[in-house]
Amino acid sequence: MKSGGAIFIIFILMLKLNAFAQSSVLSTGKWVKLKVAKEGVYKITYQNLKEYGFEPDKINPNFIRIHGYGGGMLPQPNNIIRPNDLPESSIWIKGQEDGIFNLEDEVYFYANDADKWIFNSITGFFEHQKNLYDDFNYYFLTVGEIKGSRITNSDFNVTPDVVISSVDKRLHYEKDLINVLRSGRNWFGEDFNSNILNRNFLFDIGNTAPNTIINLNSTLAVSAQIGSGNA
Repeated sequence: MKSGGAIFIIFILMLKLNAFAQSSVLSTGKWVKLKVAKEGVYKITYQNLKEYGFEPDKINPNFIRIHGYGGGMLPQPNNIIRPNDLPESSIWIKGQEDGIFNLEDEVYFYANDADKWIFNSITGFFEHQKNLYDDFNYYFLTVGEIKGSRITNSDFNVTPDVVISSVDKRLHYEKDLINVLRSGRNWFGEDFNSNILNRNFLFDIGNTAPNTIINLNSTLAVSAQIGSGNA
């Protein structure tokens, strides 16, 4: 019975291993690592490709690809499903129709930053999750033998019946300055003590609509030093 149990465990492990990619998409071809500091739409020009070591005149833009995980940290629990290789991002290339990357052609792609906003369905608000391992996010550019994923145009014959004149704005301030245990994932920002009782934190809210409601959420940590003398 013991030997049968061992065979069963090995079989399960083999099934789990076969679910992963046999090799990384980065294992073949020329790749360029792109560092992203802020969320937004980024542009890659003819000159950028030359700086990356490509020969733009010899590139068929249909074969340009960009891969990346998106924003935020990978989940800690092992039972949460995650990509087992770098997924491809859909991009838009100005002037790719002729199959030649000309001087005026440009690559556009949307990129997330290292942090992530997660919607809390219970509170109805978004919560900011700071990336504990890096201040930047990274995408990878290549020109290979496979055509890349593209953003497509869609035609909608719908008459709008809602006028939107304002949108929600989310702002976040957080610095990793103090680690009490000098170990682990818990970092804290500016401290308050007997010499520093007040601090000012400024936010650029911008053009606010009339009667705007502002929701403020803050997280604090408190510690105290207690002597070991007799009570």
